[in-house]
Amino acid sequence: MSTQTSQATEIALQDVAASKASGPSQDFAEIMSIHSHDRDGHRLIHHWTMTPPSNEDWEMEAGAGDIVAACIPSFFEENKIAIHSIAGQHGEMAKFRSVKSIDGPIRTPRDVTYFVEHDESKERFVLSVETTHHGNIEISMYSPNASMWIAKLCEFAKANNHLRGHTFDLFGKLMDHGNITLDDVILTENQSQVINRHIIGYAKKVLELKERGARGQRGVLLEGVPGCGKSMLLRAIANELEGVSVCIAGPDQICRQGSVDVLKELIEMTAPCVVFIEEIDIFGADRRRGGNPSMAELMQVMDGLRNVPGVLWVGTTNRPEVVETALADRPGRFDRRLKFGPLPDAERSQLVERMILPQRLTPEALELATGFTDDMTGAQVRDLAETLRIISNKEEFDASDVREAWEDCGFKSDQPFGFANAVG
Repeated sequence: MSTQTSQATEIALQDVAASKASGPSQDFAEIMSIHSHDRDGHRLIHHWTMTPPSNEDWEMEAGAGDIVAACIPSFFEENKIAIHSIAGQHGEMAKFRSVKSIDGPIRTPRDVTYFVEHDESKERFVLSVETTHHGNIEISMYSPNASMWIAKLCEFAKANNHLRGHTFDLFGKLMDHGNITLDDVILTENQSQVINRHIIGYAKKVLELKERGARGQRGVLLEGVPGCGKSMLLRAIANELEGVSVCIAGPDQICRQGSVDVLKELIEMTAPCVVFIEEIDIFGADRRRGGNPSMAELMQVMDGLRNVPGVLWVGTTNRPEVVETALADRPGRFDRRLKFGPLPDAERSQLVERMILPQRLTPEALELATGFTDDMTGAQVRDLAETLRIISNKEEFDASDVREAWEDCGFKSDQPFGFANAVG
């Protein structure tokens, strides 16, 4: 047996022992086959590059990794790099996945090795994309100039990725909120001013502000009882920020293990951007109340993103009293806190009319409905409108219809969340 074969066998036996210790053992022949393909692959790389190449790896979470991987074909084209051959990993077929973009699906490498040549310098190198057993994306560059090519790919992906200027979630998937705009949301004058000045206005001119000496990072916390329209407002703001990168992290995503690392990578790839964290009280509860261990990581990210063009953090919460004080009450993380709740009479009257469309209310019915819904949230106003449609097929509702619908709803005005009376 040759020295090389003996070493491979020893490595394979070590792998078998390790796998037995941690769980079900792999088949020995399968392990030997993988090592054989690895050796063959290294020989091919050495033969193609015609020099002992240096190797540099770049591992990313799946969402950010897909952003970079999707850019590889256009990176080759932009830099006049010719693809001579494409192979899979470990002797298997090359694997791709379809990633949704605003212009249609992008064929994105998942387990692919590219043998390429730079047209001008005639430098040959190898670029490999591999999905790790953790589900992350690892990009490896085999070239005497591996660091340079990795840096070029990184800068190209930041400037040209398919998420830039659009709204996406923490998995790196594009989101569509329909045609909702700020005109569809009833706001008080103060709420409108804060949103237009400190969210929409700031996001649109963050680069200009940074050039004038601004920090380039800001935060606004939206707080109020459930049903007052915070989630709807976020969607409307996202649609107003056309051309601005917006990442929306729902509570189910931000509470996942490793989510802060994912968020950091997405920000770095798409900044300047706006980050919406919905129901931040679930993730960022006060440490004295057993807050999420990852909350400290989030605060470090909020403090440490000095090398990105700009970030605006927008959080929502139903329970501001339980949010970590160092998060909610510290300028530099959240600089403004904007409260939402039951609307004043004038704005609530507009909301009632808006909710009842395409039907109408007589003037008397509108006045009665506005009075009934004092201290009520938008969700409760909507339920009153829905109940009116259920009990009557009229196109214009009168005061008696409103009174019957209100009694049917059974809301208690003295309860903060206005829960309906139980039906006996």
